[in-house]
Parts: sequence; structure tokens; C-alpha cells
Amino acid sequence: MVSWQQAGEVGLVLALAAVLAFIPATPRLGRLAAWLWQSAVIIWLYALWQWLLDRLVVATAGAERRGRWVVHFERWLHLPSEHWTQGLVLSHPLILETADRFYAWADFPGLGACLIYLWWFRRRRYWRARTALIWTTTAAAFIQALPVAPPRLVPLARVVDAGSVFHYAVYSAGGLQQPGQLTSMPSVHVLWAALVALSVIEAGGSRWRWLVVLDPIVTIFVVVVTGNHYWLDGMVALLLLALVWTAQTAVAKWRAPSLGQD
Repeated sequence: MVSWQQAGEVGLVLALAAVLAFIPATPRLGRLAAWLWQSAVIIWLYALWQWLLDRLVVATAGAERRGRWVVHFERWLHLPSEHWTQGLVLSHPLILETADRFYAWADFPGLGACLIYLWWFRRRRYWRARTALIWTTTAAAFIQALPVAPPRLVPLARVVDAGSVFHYAVYSAGGLQQPGQLTSMPSVHVLWAALVALSVIEAGGSRWRWLVVLDPIVTIFVVVVTGNHYWLDGMVALLLLALVWTAQTAVAKWRAPSLGQD
């Protein structure tokens, strides 16, 4: 996972490129400069999220206990266990390893690609998606400030840590002693994948756009089978996005009559 320092540096390079592209003041370079600037803003938002987590998640006490509570609550809801779900692929190492690598790399690049698409082809939808991204990710960061150990660190969950098996983990060996590994609730991977799907579908266009629904479905499965998240982590992420998206829709409808009178 890219650190906030690295993301900040990439954002700075993009911002400088935007300034250089804007100087000639031609329409084509102006559009390129705007796109570069928006790319810098998105990457800076990612850096801000990482920086915020480093300062919000500073405790480790009670993380395993909360993880056990999640396991018990899921059993009360009669959800399939993470142990059972992972068992579907344990005899297929290639699938599990692919899932592990997907978990490491597929979250932010997919979101970035979606925002680029919206910026170029559905500009109004871009602003809606970016606003939803800011609100949902910020809310998720404050929820993650309460440490919850992921299934791979909770013996009661009985899951294998895919990252350690394939030596391709996005975390260090700190385990329960490292606050940054105790941010399983909610799953930002699922949150961003669902935001991508919702934004692309609402943007309209080809009927093939509905295939984007596979992204959050695959992501939910991946975060569970790799031992990094509970089913409940994904459910809370989806609920958070639903609340923000509904609030945005309500505000837009409330503002529409007044805008029409101007």
C-alpha cells in the first residue's frame, strides 16, 4: 500500500505538471491541466486519508475482543463464517494467491480509473462521486479509529492469513501490536468498489456498464477469503455509502427548485 508521503509526492508532481500544461493557455492543454489538477487532488485526498488514519488509530487495547464480538454477532445473524468461506478456496492456492494480490493492488487504481472516466465523459457525475468519496472515506476513518482486529488476527475466526502464506502482505509483522492493522471495520476496499459501481451505473451509457457490479462482489469475496475482513466490515461499508448517497440525492432534489428560479 502506498504511504501518505509517497502519495503526497505523486500529487505534487501532478500539480506541477498541471501548472506547466496551463501556461501555454491553449484549449487542449487547458483540458489536460484541469485533468492533471483533479488527479493531484484525488491522490492528495488518498494521502490525507492515510495521514488521518496514522493519527486516529493509535490504540490496540480491546481490538481482539471486538473481533471476537464481530464473529459472535455474525453467527447470531446466521451469516456464513469467514472460516467456511475461505475453505472454498484453500485447496486452490492459485485462487487464494490471486485474491491476495487483488487485495493489495485493486482498490485505489480502480477508483482512480473510475474518476478519470467520469471526469472526461460524465463531468457532473464526477463531482457527485468525488463528494461521496470524501464524505464516506472520512466517516470510515473515524469509525476505524476504534481498533478491531481482522479475522487473521482472531483465533476464534479460524482463518488463514493469506498475506503471510504467500509472502505478499500489505502489512508488517506487527500484528495486534500495530494499530494500523486494526482498521478492519469498515472495509474501505468494499466501500470504494461499491462507489465505483454505483457511479458508473448512474452515469449511464452502454448496458455493459452493469458488469461493473462484479467489482464490489469480487472485492467482498476477496477481503473475506484473504482473512483481512469480516462480512460485517463490507456490510457496514455498503450501509455508509447508502446513507451518504441518499443524503446527496435528497440535497440535490431540495436544491433543484431554488436553482430553477435563479
